[in-house]
Amino acid sequence: MKRRYSTASSMVELQRIERIVSNRGVGSRTEVSRLFRQGKVMVDGRVIRSGAEKISIYATITVEGRELQGPSLLAVYNKPVGVHCTMSDPWNRLCLNSLLKDYSFLSTMHPVGRLDTDTSGLLLFSSNGDLTQQLLHPSSGTEREYEAVVTGEIADFVRLRETLASGVATSEGTFPADILEARPASPEEIDGVQLTSLNSSTPPGCFSFVRLTVTEGKHRMVRRILHNCGHSVVKLHRSRYGNISLKGGGDAVLQGSLRRCSQGEMEWARQLMKSR
Repeated sequence: MKRRYSTASSMVELQRIERIVSNRGVGSRTEVSRLFRQGKVMVDGRVIRSGAEKISIYATITVEGRELQGPSLLAVYNKPVGVHCTMSDPWNRLCLNSLLKDYSFLSTMHPVGRLDTDTSGLLLFSSNGDLTQQLLHPSSGTEREYEAVVTGEIADFVRLRETLASGVATSEGTFPADILEARPASPEEIDGVQLTSLNSSTPPGCFSFVRLTVTEGKHRMVRRILHNCGHSVVKLHRSRYGNISLKGGGDAVLQGSLRRCSQGEMEWARQLMKSR
């Protein structure tokens, strides 16, 4: 079953104003209720006296004459290995909410797709269902850049590049990729590789570093296409999604950290929505 995300016009993006005001950091629920009673909360220039009224999460809200910062269109998270890409988990495994519950603005956002539990790196959060669909759909051509440590030596870079460019058949379909770099892996890049996950025929220490881009996000697709080219992935990290990277936005995102996207990144996202 295909996952669907709410669009900007859906009821999902209408919330009680008292919840929105609280999520934007005004104060406790008691303090927020007092502000409503005193007529100090305005929405798009209109005084609101009931916190139960439902409004758009994108509405302009002022409290005591001060405009509150609205929800981010996008946020970027550097996911560590071992974290499940769900907001909750019935088996109490480590999931996104376990690590990000202190970021109140995420209450109006959802993950853009998923990363495998054993894959680290860039995971986007979106507050707009239309944008999420555009980011995920292959027709948008949005690149995802990955860095992989694989088994074996890349003896023929040109041949591997041509094979990936023409598409590699997997059990989930045939998918192309654009390889940007291939070289022997450094000791730092090999650090943390679990020896038990390696192909038993791989000589010790024979690993390569591969950097590549794809425009689809099928389950374990990067691992499948590289494995079917003779190079099993033992370490995988996503470093970029479209124009958004872990090193961009003027502030590198450390592992386990999250930041709101920059104005430049937001403008790229808005242009992507307009291109539909």
